[in-house]
Amino acid sequence: MVTGANGGLRLEVARAGPQGGHVVMAARDQAKAKAARASVRGELPDASLELQPLDLASLATVRQAAASILADHPRINILINPADRRRGRSTS
Repeated sequence: MVTGANGGLRLEVARAGPQGGHVVMAARDQAKAKAARASVRGELPDASLELQPLDLASLATVRQAAASILADHPRINILINPADRRRGRSTS
């Protein structure tokens, strides 16, 4: 699972992840997330990618995302949730 997987280093982490695995791309902006997924699939057509709405500034969306992920996946092997040092908080 990669939060903020719609751009920058986090998109590159999501791009590297599908090599045999499934990546949950969690992001606040779903339009950007869809474009990012299309970009990855342009290079890796068989990539197993899933979009998950998530705004880390909203506990309601965090709870919704957690419930959705737990319902669909028995476990998360790796969580990439980097802090955004420019604003002092995590973003997606």
